[in-house]
Amino acid sequence: MTYTALTGFFTACAAVAGSLIGLLFVAISLRYEQILGNTARRANRALEGAAFTALTNALLLSLWAILPRTDLGYPATALAVGAIWSTLKTHYGGLTRRDTSTRLFIGSLLLYVCELVVGFLLVLHPANSDLVYDLAYVVFGALGAALARSWQLLQPEPAGTSGAVSPSPQEAGLGMHLAGAAAAAGRAVPRAMARWRRGTTEPPG
Repeated sequence: MTYTALTGFFTACAAVAGSLIGLLFVAISLRYEQILGNTARRANRALEGAAFTALTNALLLSLWAILPRTDLGYPATALAVGAIWSTLKTHYGGLTRRDTSTRLFIGSLLLYVCELVVGFLLVLHPANSDLVYDLAYVVFGALGAALARSWQLLQPEPAGTSGAVSPSPQEAGLGMHLAGAAAAAGRAVPRAMARWRRGTTEPPG
């Protein structure tokens, strides 16, 4: 059962998480094609899913915490299981490559595993106030993870968002030089062959 000392904290966290979810929806609506559209990058979809999971976890856990006469262990355990499943699905379910935000993925997974352990211990010891304080830190960490994911989501789109790899400026310049050389050779070879057939002694070129 949540103690009065943390009621204000969880109330503020619920308000912050609800506001951030609204802002996340606004950002998605403004950049729908880049985040959830048919041409969206898989990494953007993964970042959106991870941010939404963290914010939903923080919001629901905070709301349960301020509900009177509620043992917080059961909802914390259930929310942790759902968040772990969503995080694993996001990272390994084909939405993003392995090299996308690996450190944030590991940090989020450890955060939800910690929530699962604390929630299970609260089921066994519902009157332990120290465990409730631990869940308060979990909510704080979930909000931080959501902000980090959202910040990544707002970064400018790299070139080649449709999945194709765009050539670097050096590669593009080299390609132009090779194309020009091939075109020049294509024009010079017929002239040189024509001179050779006429028996001219002029050097080809």
